[in-house]
Amino acid sequence: MTVIMERIVERDAAERAPGGHAEPPLLPVTRTGFGQPVIFCHGVGETQDVWRHVIAELGEGFEAITFDLPGHGKSTATGDYTFEAFRAAVRRTLSRLIVREPILVGWSLGADLVLDYAATYPVAVAGLVLVDGAVPLDRPLARYERRTHRSRNGFGIRGGSWLARRTPERGVLPPDALAELTRAIDRHRRGLLRTYCEIACPTTMILSTEGTAERGTPARHVGAVRHTGAERLRDVHPDISLTRVTGGADLPFTHAADIADAVVGTLVG
Repeated sequence: MTVIMERIVERDAAERAPGGHAEPPLLPVTRTGFGQPVIFCHGVGETQDVWRHVIAELGEGFEAITFDLPGHGKSTATGDYTFEAFRAAVRRTLSRLIVREPILVGWSLGADLVLDYAATYPVAVAGLVLVDGAVPLDRPLARYERRTHRSRNGFGIRGGSWLARRTPERGVLPPDALAELTRAIDRHRRGLLRTYCEIACPTTMILSTEGTAERGTPARHVGAVRHTGAERLRDVHPDISLTRVTGGADLPFTHAADIADAVVGTLVG
């Protein structure tokens, strides 16, 4: 299988947008195979390498396109790890890729980012597969993160560090940045029902029963909030396919075949 590595070099601070702000960075991209383009977006504390099992399950007939989010893997550290900064970097990188009607696959934060892109450019996307992310919330998911700005032991931070150990190139954000990003994602997800109204392509959501690397009360809380949100989404948008699988916060590793089947299903559904 031919692998084309496109190291997109980020511009330095001298490259400025019209308002005087630095342009969002272009991200390191890897393109593998030929056929229907599938763009994968990982979550916090991970790298593009997490998709290797899913890509292997897809087999021939697909071009897999992966990239590293800012501060992760081969991406340059930016110092700005807000949700808005991630969103801007993903939009800019995807807009520079020469692909026709890709399928977008996102995991955790990556699911929220590809959903945002598909809602912004609905006619440009052929399908969406959202893995353990982009679930509309009616109450905070990060209930146990209220004091994360003072503590480095919140479940989100410990979970991010645990996930980072699953890939050879780690991407662990500073604890304070991770805590604030967790809260920002919570706030963003409380308005997602409106975002789904802008989607014009087949969409599949895959949710694990726990959705966190932690055990006990935090995991139960996460599961309950996400279950409620997923049911609300299905009630409002019954055309969205919802699949639940048994497991925790590592579906690209443990359920690669299910994710690959969902990608194929967006083409035949």
